[in-house]
Amino acid sequence: EEADIKSAVEEVQVMAGRNGIATCIVTEGRSPANLEEELKNAGFELAASQWGLARVLDPLLSKTDHSSSSTCNIIQSESKEQRFIIRKAVPCDQEKVQRLWRSEIVPSEDAVTWMQSTENRPFYESYVAEDRETADIVASGAIIRYSSEIFVLATAITDYRYRHRGIYSSLTKARIAEAIEEGAKAIVVQADDTTSAPILCHKMGFRDVLGQPMRVYVRYSPW
Repeated sequence: EEADIKSAVEEVQVMAGRNGIATCIVTEGRSPANLEEELKNAGFELAASQWGLARVLDPLLSKTDHSSSSTCNIIQSESKEQRFIIRKAVPCDQEKVQRLWRSEIVPSEDAVTWMQSTENRPFYESYVAEDRETADIVASGAIIRYSSEIFVLATAITDYRYRHRGIYSSLTKARIAEAIEEGAKAIVVQADDTTSAPILCHKMGFRDVLGQPMRVYVRYSPW
């Protein structure tokens, strides 16, 4: 009922209040018909259209079957130029990553809020791609522990000037390897419908969960 939908939207905002960002996912045929209307009335905006993909890991899978390892922390990208390093982020990367987010996806006033909302998790590990020549951070992505055995690959972003060079694939493989080392039995990713991420993730063994893209609505505080 309409009252229940409004109540649910309010509850989402209350639960997300401490992080300063509220997110709601809408799927055709699975979400209430008037949910999107109520979200827009509450100040939410459509942020992305994404495919929900999952990969269930073989329990006998060897860690050596994946590129990267947490002991090395650095791997080569698949780029023919061998110009980029994929590594775990360090504190001094934060400003560069925020700059990347501001330029690519999140309005400047919301970039820090968005990042902090994902970093405030029991297990959070961030990876970056660094340009050897300029020392710029040209891509980043994180791993979040959703439960003891399920991990989420989140917040991946690549500078548009560096796309189609194998950076996203290398970033994803590094995060998969980390999740396996942490005991993952399943890995989930939301791949943006406007990028090559869904195709690349399918090549790495991920499969579609819903059969259609999800619409992601976001609202930033104050509300």
